[in-house]
Amino acid sequence: MSNFDSDILIQNIRKLMEDNDITQQQLADILGMSQSNVSKALSESDKKSFTLDQVVGIAKHFRVSIDMLVGNYRAQNRDISPRAVSEYLVRLIEHDDIKIIKHPVEEDIYSVDYDSRSFEPNCTHEKKTVNYNAFYFPAYWNIPAEATNEEASELYAEMTQCGNDTTHYQTNKFLHQFLQIYRLYKQKALEEETYRTVVSDLLGHLKD
Repeated sequence: MSNFDSDILIQNIRKLMEDNDITQQQLADILGMSQSNVSKALSESDKKSFTLDQVVGIAKHFRVSIDMLVGNYRAQNRDISPRAVSEYLVRLIEHDDIKIIKHPVEEDIYSVDYDSRSFEPNCTHEKKTVNYNAFYFPAYWNIPAEATNEEASELYAEMTQCGNDTTHYQTNKFLHQFLQIYRLYKQKALEEETYRTVVSDLLGHLKD
């Protein structure tokens, strides 16, 4: 691999190993390489480095991105385009993973047009309530209104015996914890390295 800081890669891998109690031998077994080669690849003074396949294997095992491993945090923002976000929302809506609600917000709106003769900009300002489409991940399921009496009875029995929490109960728990950590990070109460480590740890506890 090239065009990246190998020292950052080594530091991040060491940190992940330490946080997850992974030894060099265990990492070697995961990657299908010898412990001595892992030791050399983790040495900042040795010229040997991990191959691309090995870095991919490390990222998959620790459930982090390759960009995170090499410290390329800006690259992770490339997928936050209107199209990428919209495509992801389509999948969530089609799989009935999120619920949509209207959320009114009072906005300051500045509209600009240009005079056809002077080409000078004309700006108008107004306050307007905009009804945004907001969404949430339901942590609990309920009996559908269209369910038959028999289906409703079966679902009620399941609900009272097993509970009615959804897979997104964990999603909401993660978001609650993440937002607390993110606020501290934005307030500069956490160093970036600490922030990234904590977020990685929170993500690591979620099921695929």
